[in-house]
Amino acid sequence: MPRSWPGYAAPLVASVATLLLVWIQELLMGRAVAQGEMISLDLVLVILLSLAIPLGLPAVWGGAVLLSRPATSGLLAAILCLGASFGIAGHLLFWSTVGHVLAGVACGWSLGRRWRLDAALILVTLALAPVFLVSLQEMSPRDSYDQMIEQYLEARREMLAGTADDREIERTLEAERRQQEEIAEQALKIVPAAFGLGALGYSGLLLVLTWLVSRLLRLKVGLAKWPPFARWRLPFYLVWILVIGLGMFITRVSGLTTVGLNLALAVGTLFSIQGAAVQWSVTGRFMGALPRVLYLLVAGFLFFPLVVLGLADQWRDFRKLDHPSDEDDPQDSKGAGRAPDDEAG
Repeated sequence: MPRSWPGYAAPLVASVATLLLVWIQELLMGRAVAQGEMISLDLVLVILLSLAIPLGLPAVWGGAVLLSRPATSGLLAAILCLGASFGIAGHLLFWSTVGHVLAGVACGWSLGRRWRLDAALILVTLALAPVFLVSLQEMSPRDSYDQMIEQYLEARREMLAGTADDREIERTLEAERRQQEEIAEQALKIVPAAFGLGALGYSGLLLVLTWLVSRLLRLKVGLAKWPPFARWRLPFYLVWILVIGLGMFITRVSGLTTVGLNLALAVGTLFSIQGAAVQWSVTGRFMGALPRVLYLLVAGFLFFPLVVLGLADQWRDFRKLDHPSDEDDPQDSKGAGRAPDDEAG
């Protein structure tokens, strides 16, 4: 049984595994660079490790924190482990390791203390900050778009070869370049919102993986009780963030407009999920499971109406989560029981 282990055993195992993994990856990377080949066995192994670390390392540390006694010993072991890895790993690998280890600690801490989902997501996302900063340093969104545009134009040049003279082809490509750059300029404005939503989704995935590890370790932990999807409701403070974002957007002040746009878009996307939950609850009264799924998929293309529905539910309480009537069946949404008021967000 896991609880029969010494309190320091799990963090020690996680520390040794992390240092060994970092050392192997750094060794393989050095050998791959020395070989100078485009494809080599060492490079393939580095790529495989790079794919495994973002999910495996946080799950390992999440489980270690849940098993550690006292709980602070897991955090102390993580700090000592990261300090030791500083002398082993290169710059990019070190900061990536820092982010993933801290994310695992945050997952274990949140699950062990049964935090609310929103608080747990925020903590894990903040812990992942070094990973995001390293990825932006390695290649910025602007550089990524420029590279995509160049690849697109190169493919177009090959397609147009022989269809007209070279001067005509170059004029066509130049016009397409300007068009693609205009599209990229508009897309870059909402990159922070997309990046933030992706970070929250990644944090949620890490929480799920850590919870699965806790099941394997026979630990009864988890976040504060989260209601079924038909009764999901976001915290009301997100309404104020949306109002602030819209207010900044309509100022038309350079910089503030972009920040406001991203805030409004990110929070609006979250409220569209609440709108989908309202639809799921209402359609459950007269539809089976499969028709409800198909209906929800079609409704997902109507982004703005779902946002409005989710916002309206904050005040109208369409599902009567705060004051259920006696006539309402608490299982009217395929087993969706009423969520406590303090856990509805």
